[in-house]
Amino acid sequence: MVWTDLRKQGRLYLLLFTLLPLMLPGCSEPPQPTGTEPASAELFAVGVAYRRFCQQYGRPPMQAGDLRPFLGDTPAGQDAADHLILGDIVFHFGVSVTDMQRQSGASATILGYQRAVPQVGGWVLLGDTGVRKMSAEEFSTTPKAKRWEDKPLSTDPESTPPTTPTISRPKV
Repeated sequence: MVWTDLRKQGRLYLLLFTLLPLMLPGCSEPPQPTGTEPASAELFAVGVAYRRFCQQYGRPPMQAGDLRPFLGDTPAGQDAADHLILGDIVFHFGVSVTDMQRQSGASATILGYQRAVPQVGGWVLLGDTGVRKMSAEEFSTTPKAKRWEDKPLSTDPESTPPTTPTISRPKV
């Protein structure tokens, strides 16, 4: 008699745990991203691809084609590759992490952004691969990534790039 009761309880629990997830609303499907989340995922994928490229080659990417193999086969990676090529994602190519650190730090420098951000705000990619939503006003005041050569010369000796010494050969 006890054994029969345990079997009945076991069936009840099995039935309950099998059907309960199907009866709960919203738990059967994963949440769908909202309209702005795919853009942030694409920018994050670009940031990760940028870091991987820099680590593998020791230099920053110079064009969208350089990042394409590093964007992977995920939907966000494929969409990011397409949007980079079409210009829907604006990316500052040729800028190294060192260049961004010399400016105002990689975490405070914009490396890429959606094309409409300067006018209406939106998602931006920071140099440390962080993705943030910014207003147009905040975007206009945040430093953009630049190559060190593009930066205006300063009178501060601490901010000038190191010079490579030239070695002159004696004439024979």
